[in-house]
This record gives sequence, structure tokens and C-alpha cells, in this order.
Amino acid sequence: MRKRVTSEHLAARDQVLDAARALLSGDIDVLHAADRISGYVSLLDPKYEDPDLRTFVAISSDTDKYLMVDSVRGWHPDVREAREAEYRSANDTYKEAALRAAHAVVGKLAPPV
Repeated sequence: MRKRVTSEHLAARDQVLDAARALLSGDIDVLHAADRISGYVSLLDPKYEDPDLRTFVAISSDTDKYLMVDSVRGWHPDVREAREAEYRSANDTYKEAALRAAHAVVGKLAPPV
């Protein structure tokens, strides 16, 4: 039986592709790409069987605390330097795996030209 592709599925695929390509081009960092991609994985892979998509879910799960910042003021001055260092460290830690997964995701999900 063939799986039905909905407009919601296509929109999710496009969002994931946009985030993966933005990561590969350096327009966004690993933590932001993982955050964006992980929000769509349940639509594209409801059983979480795809290891490349799971990579982004795992990164997001482990690092989401670094993205929980007051969007207007940022981190409180008392902790800003430490949090920014932790953020950079987490980004560096996951960069290789995220880039590898992003390449694979683009290869799997990009529509044929």
C-alpha cells in the first residue's frame, strides 16, 4: 500500500529541507537547525525510524535549554558569558553529526530536478 502524501507532509518536507540547506550553507547554526527540523520529524517519520532525522531530534532534545532565552533581552548579564560559552560548545560538539545528517536528509528528501 502506498502512503498518501498530503500538503502538510510536503510543507514539512520543505521546512526540513530549508533548515538542512541553511545549516549546510552556514546561514544557521547546528542548534537552530536541529530545533527547526525536529519540529517536523513526527510528520515525516512518525515512527522515528530515519537515523538522520533522529539525529536532529536528539540534538534538539539535548540542547533546547540553550535556545530558551528571553527574545528581547537575551540571557541575564550574570550568566550571559557562561551560557554563550556553553552554547558554542554544544554547537561545536554536534556540528559534524549534524552536517552529515543534513547532507543525507537533503539527498533523501529533495525532489528530483
